[in-house]
Amino acid sequence: MSKIGIVTMGTGSYVNFLPSMLDSFAKYFLPQYEKQFIVLTDDKTLTHETISNNIYFPFYEWPYSTLYKNKAINLTKEYFDCDILFWVDADLKCIDYVTSSEDLLPTKEKPICCVNHCGWLHEGKEIKLYPYETNSKSTAFVEDIYKVPYHQACLYGGLYENFFNMSKTIEKNIDIDLSNDIVAIWHDESHLNRYIQDISLKTIPRIYARPEAMGELLPNTKIISILKPNLNEQ
Repeated sequence: MSKIGIVTMGTGSYVNFLPSMLDSFAKYFLPQYEKQFIVLTDDKTLTHETISNNIYFPFYEWPYSTLYKNKAINLTKEYFDCDILFWVDADLKCIDYVTSSEDLLPTKEKPICCVNHCGWLHEGKEIKLYPYETNSKSTAFVEDIYKVPYHQACLYGGLYENFFNMSKTIEKNIDIDLSNDIVAIWHDESHLNRYIQDISLKTIPRIYARPEAMGELLPNTKIISILKPNLNEQ
């Protein structure tokens, strides 16, 4: 059976979300699998029984806290001993058991998986006004905005090598943009959505990342994004 690696980051005020995320994912997220948690943080005192390794990563002001996310992720590669990796935002929380490997796990045919975005759904119908990067000078530019539905950067994963190849590519593309004084409209999420245009992607259903800020939960919601004040740390 595959071993699941989970990487997350809590710097600045977001470190306060980590205990809830770690507790809920340890208990509810694919409980049939062994899991390894690695946390990137600027809090040198952080401890939690689920954490295999804490890796120091400094706090950056917005938007660099998101733009440097893949730079942080790439620091963890040598620490993982697993077959499948997931990035999980610190403010996510499992509210029910997540047991469907068919919904969540990547495969050889679809080695990258990413959760569909709830923001472009109204009364059960898809609204194709996806917020892709429209600046053609950006490496995150998407020409055909209707080719692939928009996905969230709060929960995504992949087979070990595929995951890190993707993360390294995104880090490189963000660095290219920054060297040209370009910041994509939705930062690392824009670059993630550009990357998945050209691969065989497995889409994770929306019930695995429903923002509390959107009000009523979707039926059978398993994971929520916790309602939080207007923080701009990451």
